[in-house]
Amino acid sequence: MRVYLLALLAAFAPTAMAATVWDDESTAIEADAKPEVEIRVEGQNVRVLAADGQLLEVFNLVGECVHRQRIEGDDCRATLGVKRGVYILKVGKTARKASLR
Repeated sequence: MRVYLLALLAAFAPTAMAATVWDDESTAIEADAKPEVEIRVEGQNVRVLAADGQLLEVFNLVGECVHRQRIEGDDCRATLGVKRGVYILKVGKTARKASLR
């Protein structure tokens, strides 16, 4: 019985060590990650942070793209020429629902 238990523990020991190494590597990757894109709405103006070179797209609730603009710089302000209403603002993989007044 003891031999069986030792063999069972030995079989799972490398798996536990590999998981520990993977956890250390994933922590290192998270530390080097880029800051998350922020989208802030101020009336008819939109402020986009940490999105240099990405594309700002504004969609109405039907799914039509009503505004498109390339973001220049890490802190960009854009004035949208759209009517009042609810829109979806998308920058890269980040999307926000916004009520424009």
